[in-house]
Amino acid sequence: MSIRPLTKTTADALCTIITIGFIEDQAQIRNVDEGLCTDFEYELSGNQQQQQEVMREHEELRRLILRDAGVNVKFIPTVPARYQPYILAKPLNQDQIHDTTIIGAYDQTEGFWDAMEADASITQPRGAYIGGFIRTGGFNIIGPSILSIYRPSYRMNVTDDVYQEYDGIAIEVMNASNSVARAQRAQPANIVYVPNEPTPQGGMQRDHLFGCVHGMIQAMLSYPNLENEQAHIEYSLGPGTTKVASCIPCSIFMSANGMPATATHLGRGDFWNFPQNIAPNDQMRVRWRRKISTYFFRGYKALGGKMNSNPNLQIFRDVENDSLGGIPFNEETLSQLYLEALTFPDKFTTKIINTLR
Repeated sequence: MSIRPLTKTTADALCTIITIGFIEDQAQIRNVDEGLCTDFEYELSGNQQQQQEVMREHEELRRLILRDAGVNVKFIPTVPARYQPYILAKPLNQDQIHDTTIIGAYDQTEGFWDAMEADASITQPRGAYIGGFIRTGGFNIIGPSILSIYRPSYRMNVTDDVYQEYDGIAIEVMNASNSVARAQRAQPANIVYVPNEPTPQGGMQRDHLFGCVHGMIQAMLSYPNLENEQAHIEYSLGPGTTKVASCIPCSIFMSANGMPATATHLGRGDFWNFPQNIAPNDQMRVRWRRKISTYFFRGYKALGGKMNSNPNLQIFRDVENDSLGGIPFNEETLSQLYLEALTFPDKFTTKIINTLR
């Protein structure tokens, strides 16, 4: 079997193995010391039937992971965005950021957030998480997700749906970026806004893939060294942005760099990637790449015999012999393969259930 061209089945299997490794790692940490790991959460929104379907889906996921990998993951409902519209990440060796710091910073910048939400109620961005960091008395804001374009190494047949996804997401990030800029001009007090260019010049190119750089990742890369009473933050903007938890790819990056997410969801992490100006040897990216490999092998070992008996997983069964579907296996190969695997849109719950079911 060949890993190239990368298919959705293989991509979902890779995401499954790495996610199970991450979940097992977090379970081990929880057994040692509460507070050093993430909570796995699901969002209860919509009508009662939709909420029941979400709970049913997560229960099936829990049973499959327990059956095949021996890992018992606990899911809890997420805090609604209207009560806590932000995600925090801070170094483990930093003192607990005080509620008074968070409340004080919001009080000092209330006009900015109100203006931004009022603007977003008109433009209706979805999945708009605004990155930055919180400090005493205010915020440094970078903005929402940005897009990058690259030539794939493994997903050779880029389909029309990728270009449609790009067009849709490009509109969303532009709307969110404009909301931030207009709010900052209207209410600049105690807000430092350092925007990035949301979309690449020239737009999407044929036979290329695109990456989506989330607000939290931009914040951590732009402000790697925080002082006490500071924390990286991602703010959920607008009524269409409802999850107040980090996606799996963000949570892995945050964990790799010593700033675990407060909460993680197993929804979408589609097209997650790095900014184009972040070199492969950037230390935060190197730590992420190593963690991807660590979680892969944890998941691989946890799945045990399923790596041979489950046809969806068999392509990865020879990695201990340094072979990955006919190509040399190493951290660089694995991490790039994972980034391209994320270009097959779907919820992580669906990816894992379809792989293990």
